[in-house]
Amino acid sequence: MTESRDSAILITGATGNIGRELCKTLCAQNVPFRAMVRAHNGEPATQIDGAKVVAGNFNDERSIAEALEGVDQATV
Repeated sequence: MTESRDSAILITGATGNIGRELCKTLCAQNVPFRAMVRAHNGEPATQIDGAKVVAGNFNDERSIAEALEGVDQATV
């Protein structure tokens, strides 16, 4: 599957103090990004303005691999 440019950057910890501010900054600058958040019943537990939100868990290799598909850069 080919990902669109909206997934060029992955922000992990997107709902934390630093991640939230980084997401706001990227959104304000119209930079395409993907936000990794915890899952609730297999679905992302929250929405973030301007982001493609994906569920991920650092203890689940598969979820990390899926979150990284099509990503050029990632922050932790």
